[in-house]
Amino acid sequence: MATQKFIELREAPGRMSLAESNMRYEVLLNGKHFDELYFNIRGYVGALPTPEGKRLVLPESSITKFRGEIAKLNREFSAAEAKAGHAQVATPSAHSNPRPSPFQN
Repeated sequence: MATQKFIELREAPGRMSLAESNMRYEVLLNGKHFDELYFNIRGYVGALPTPEGKRLVLPESSITKFRGEIAKLNREFSAAEAKAGHAQVATPSAHSNPRPSPFQN
């Protein structure tokens, strides 16, 4: 089963200043801008979203480590969505078994 991509990285060359030599990356959550990764002196810096709705700020790391963490978080998002989906299926809807109306024949 392929893991759905909730978090993606997209190169953002338009966000770089003239003095920067390393690419900036836009962090997308469900296709919408969440944060930006930029290169500091020793590595990339930025925040990633978590399934709990918090921001995960990693220490200065390589882009490869950020991509690995994104893969882990995407698996967590998939598991949380599957768990929420099962909870909705297991919870009966108010309209799933309506009582017959006394006014119907």
